[in-house]
Amino acid sequence: MNELVERYLSGESSVPLAQEYGVTPATMRRKLLKAGVVMRPRGGKRKLSLADEANVVEQFLAGEKQEYLAALYGVTRRTLCRTLERAGAVRAARWIEGIHIVGAIAVKRCSSCWVTRPLADFHDDSSKRDGMRSNCRYCATTST
Repeated sequence: MNELVERYLSGESSVPLAQEYGVTPATMRRKLLKAGVVMRPRGGKRKLSLADEANVVEQFLAGEKQEYLAALYGVTRRTLCRTLERAGAVRAARWIEGIHIVGAIAVKRCSSCWVTRPLADFHDDSSKRDGMRSNCRYCATTST
C-alpha cells in the first residue's frame, strides 16, 4: 500500500494505477482515501486564480498569444478564452487569423471594403471559423 501511495503522490494518475492493480478507479480512490491521501481534482483541470486571471488579461492585451498564455498558466485554451470573454477583453475571445487586438478592441478587416473595423461592425456567423461574417455590416447592407 505504501508503494501505491508513493506512486500517486509522485504524480501518477489513479486510473492507470487501478488498471495495473486490477481494480476499478472507484476502488483505487477509496483505497487512497482510506490511506489518508488528499486526492487531486479529477481530470487534472486547473482553474485560474483571480490574480492569474488579471495577469492573463493584462498579458493578452499587451500582445501575448493565447497558446503561450495557456501553456504558461497550465490551463486549456478554452479556459483562457472564457477568462478573456468574462473580463470583456475580447468579444468571443477566439484568436483566429484575421482578428487582432488594437488597444483593448478586437478588430478585423472587411473582405469587401478592406477597412479594419471593430468586431461589433460584423454580423455573427457561426459557420465561419472566427464566428463573424467576412464583410462588415456596412458592406452587407449596401450589397443587397
